[in-house]
Amino acid sequence: MQDFHGDFRISLSWNKKLPNPTQYSEKELLILQALKNNPYITQGEMAQSLGMDTNQIKYYLNKLKNGSNPAIRHIGTTRNGYWEVLKNLDKITSKN
Repeated sequence: MQDFHGDFRISLSWNKKLPNPTQYSEKELLILQALKNNPYITQGEMAQSLGMDTNQIKYYLNKLKNGSNPAIRHIGTTRNGYWEVLKNLDKITSKN
C-alpha cells in the first residue's frame, strides 16, 4: 500500500500464478524422453517416431532450449553433435 501524504491511497495486488518451470506439455515430455533415450537422434527421426511434423519438433526444441529455465542443450556441431537433457525426468510433471 502506498500513502501519498494523506491525500489518497493506492493498493496494488498481483494474483497471477507464475508457471511452474518443471511442468511441460505432453509433447515436450515426449521429446525430452526421446532425447534421453537417444541423444544423437535427428529432428527428422524424432518427428517420424513421435508422429509429429518437423516444424513442431523445431518449435519444441527451441522452447526447451531457449526458455527461461532450459531443459536441454545441444553439444557439438550440427551434424556431429548430441543433445543433453538437463532436467531429471522423474521430477518433471505434465501440465495436463
